[in-house]
Amino acid sequence: ALPTHLNSKHSPALDRQTSSPLAKSCAIVIIAGLLWKALDYPGSSIGLIGMLLLYASILRKYSFAWLIVIPAALPILDFSPWTGRLFFSEFDYFVLLSFALSLWYGRWNSPLKIIKPGVLFLFALYTLLYIISLLQGLFPWQALDINAFTNYYSQYNALRVAKGLIWANLFLPLLAYQQYSHKDIKTYFTYGILTGLTLSVFCSLWERTIFTGLFDFSSDFRITSTFYSMHTGGAPLDAYLLLSIPFISLLLIQSKNILLRTLFIPLLFAISLYTLLVTYSRGSYIAFVFTLLILISGLFICYRQQITSHWKKLLWLPSFLLLTAIIATPVLKGSFIQHRFSQAHQAADTRTDHWLGAIAMMDSGIFTSLFGMGLGSFPRTYLWNHFSDQIPATFLLHQEKNDSYLQLGAGRPLYIEQIIKITANTRYNLSLDYRMNSAHSRLSISICEKAIQHSFNCQETELIPEQKQADWQHFTRTINTQNLSSNFRPIKLILRNKQPDSSIEIKNIALNSANKESLIQNGSFSKGMDHWFFTSDDHIPWRAENLWVQILFDQGWLGLISFMLILFYSVIYLCQQLLKQDYYAAITLSSLTGFFIVGIIDSPFDQAIISLLFFMIVYISLINPEHK
Repeated sequence: ALPTHLNSKHSPALDRQTSSPLAKSCAIVIIAGLLWKALDYPGSSIGLIGMLLLYASILRKYSFAWLIVIPAALPILDFSPWTGRLFFSEFDYFVLLSFALSLWYGRWNSPLKIIKPGVLFLFALYTLLYIISLLQGLFPWQALDINAFTNYYSQYNALRVAKGLIWANLFLPLLAYQQYSHKDIKTYFTYGILTGLTLSVFCSLWERTIFTGLFDFSSDFRITSTFYSMHTGGAPLDAYLLLSIPFISLLLIQSKNILLRTLFIPLLFAISLYTLLVTYSRGSYIAFVFTLLILISGLFICYRQQITSHWKKLLWLPSFLLLTAIIATPVLKGSFIQHRFSQAHQAADTRTDHWLGAIAMMDSGIFTSLFGMGLGSFPRTYLWNHFSDQIPATFLLHQEKNDSYLQLGAGRPLYIEQIIKITANTRYNLSLDYRMNSAHSRLSISICEKAIQHSFNCQETELIPEQKQADWQHFTRTINTQNLSSNFRPIKLILRNKQPDSSIEIKNIALNSANKESLIQNGSFSKGMDHWFFTSDDHIPWRAENLWVQILFDQGWLGLISFMLILFYSVIYLCQQLLKQDYYAAITLSSLTGFFIVGIIDSPFDQAIISLLFFMIVYISLINPEHK
């Protein structure tokens, strides 16, 4: 337990702590950068700044607020389908503001006060190797041009991937401060995780409701919830759910509120399990079973001495197992997952070939073997290694005199899309300028009801040139939205190059109704890819689809070995805490178990929010309150 004066209220001594001039200078620089980015935000700058000011006022009064807000905001603050910003999300604003205010008010302390030096050395070693791999991914240095932050082939993709660990490490001094100014940061952090989980799974219910209905288990529809990074596939939603769901048990253990225990907790568990099931990920199903087994076993170890005298408290176990069976049975009997189960062997062979191919793509030099190809380098490495075979989807922005235009490259299907507000059963005038390098080129222009990976009720127009034209041509067509329904599904304008061996150049896209202003934002591409988003049907080119292969590819053998040392120490430490009847250790062990099992079929660390959540869970689980 903490000293008696370090209770849940602020410690007066810590409240009077002042920050150094250097720390305040860094805070000013961060806040100035955030303000500059907010003013350039491709949406409501006033709304964004308002949210940040509200958060700042809360954080100023309650220094621990970030422990709840950051994990709560992590799964939901990504508006990239609307903004087109892939490298810096709304969530990053809140992360940086948390750092800035903590620096300004001196709310940081040495991590040595909460984590043993030997453990910090392991993390410091991994971080050093990580930075080397980051630099490896960034060089040779790419010019800060219009394409620098628009696609994953950019060298700056290394920064997008690296954010997760960097943010987690910067939170460590803040954790050290909070540990000695509040009673139980683990509880605050768990409340944040569960808040984010609740918001995310309710968004999943909404997605299922508007696209397929809650009880349709035969349609080929896989949800993405608020994880829009799944526009290139992957399983960040699966990884997030498996990391988060075990923390529901903390409420069950700590709360004495009857309504919370009998209504909210079972409801949250049921919806979370339903969301995991309708991802239709076979690996996630297996991971959940092992997660549940580890959680039940761990809690049994913690409470083995009280079982005989408090056996009534164990009645929740058969209740939750029965709830699991009730929810899982109709999904598992559905034709879609049955079809996926029948393809399991074929999928395993495909993934194995992909893992071996990923390793084979690595350079043969000793430096690459030790430090990897560099963070975020997989997509462009795959592109260049398959350039003459099956070219992955590409797009680039170009500038010509005073004009900007979009080039849809040859290759596998890729969709450039924008969310628009249109009315059903209305005639719209579509116009654009185009240039094609082949008379066989085909441009598909569709208006669809569209989720991230699935389209419905599309109105398609195909642009077919009569002959190859070196100059810009103008295209106009009337589109009737009569087949689009009036439900709540998002409507998108979608561009696609249908010819796999030729490119198309596009600019000045407009969609007008009754001489009104165009519904398309940034149709001239003068603001880069603002308001434009891309999705890809082909998920293989974007990641190694295996956590361990991805770490080896990005960070080399030294990075992989150092990460495994951290993993081994964490597991041993948590098992030791488990034997001391620490139920938080049981929860964390089950959380990490599910994460690593789903990591066999996915590369969750290519998404910064997942790596941030993972390392924050690990850091907090390793905090030793008695170590000073």
